[in-house]
Amino acid sequence: MNEIAMKRIREFFTVCMLLVAAGCSKENVVGDIAGASAFPLEISVSGPSVKSVGIQDEAKVNSLQIYVFRGDGTLEAYGKAKANTVVTQCTSGSKSVVALANAPDIADILSRAALDARISDLKENAPGAFVMYGSTEAEVSASSGTVTVPVTRMVARLSIQKITNRLELPQYAGTSIQIKRIYLVNAAGSMKYGDTAYEAKSYAGSGYVPSVWYNTGACDGDGDLPDLLNSRELPSASASPSEPYSVAHYFYCYPNPVTEDSSSGAARFTRLVVEASIDGKLCYYPISIPGIKNNHTYNISELIITHIGSDSPDVPVSYSQVSFSITVNPWQEGSDTSVTI
Repeated sequence: MNEIAMKRIREFFTVCMLLVAAGCSKENVVGDIAGASAFPLEISVSGPSVKSVGIQDEAKVNSLQIYVFRGDGTLEAYGKAKANTVVTQCTSGSKSVVALANAPDIADILSRAALDARISDLKENAPGAFVMYGSTEAEVSASSGTVTVPVTRMVARLSIQKITNRLELPQYAGTSIQIKRIYLVNAAGSMKYGDTAYEAKSYAGSGYVPSVWYNTGACDGDGDLPDLLNSRELPSASASPSEPYSVAHYFYCYPNPVTEDSSSGAARFTRLVVEASIDGKLCYYPISIPGIKNNHTYNISELIITHIGSDSPDVPVSYSQVSFSITVNPWQEGSDTSVTI
């Protein structure tokens, strides 16, 4: 066996031992790499800003994992902490620094490609603990100071602010709309960590395709992941002809790249559904949202109900006077859409 092969074997076993040590160490710091002179490096994250009124902890960092990769993508250092700053040991030079916030522990990878290919499940998220990913390129040295990594949420946010009763048929004059539940159907539930900056593509092209879906076609009872996807029962929610229902509801799912809807299979639009009762008849008002991207918000500022809804939460209401559009903007800027059905 030649000297180069022996060196690679020694480096491999060194990295393995360091990963084990990092997983067991309270400080989660690694030591010298392959005999190079290492120094402590402080790495912090700058989370996405939140300008939404009444929503707290959407950018909160409860736990942090930091990965430092060499130019060839090989892992050099790993650290973790229950904070938004990690101190770990690394050597001088050009590095790729990756940060994972609020994610399950991933300490068994040896390359950037392996980390980016890992799949995150929507169930790893919770209100006040959304999974975030970010990376930066940095030239580090013993005197370089703190490296800051910007991170973004892997989820998208869908919301509805107001439901207005404008039923047109005279038979429903004075009738209130009882809001039973509000929820998402066809919610994408999986995403690669490395796809946080993807551009939405159709299923006909290559790129990100979710492999897990929640509330496919319907939402029975509390459905899947109710803390993220379902308002649960709303026993006293109603929209009368004189007073709209003005309680805001927020939901979170992973990106759905579908830009052309399908009547079957997984390639369907994610829909925000208002389930309501009108004069004892249960009906649904699904609002389709195509091409959902992570860290973007899709806000329905007002749903104006003029007709009896659909018989299915996965079949949009179709009337000639229906007119609405969805504007996609970064989460921190927000977007507003009024929908009339």
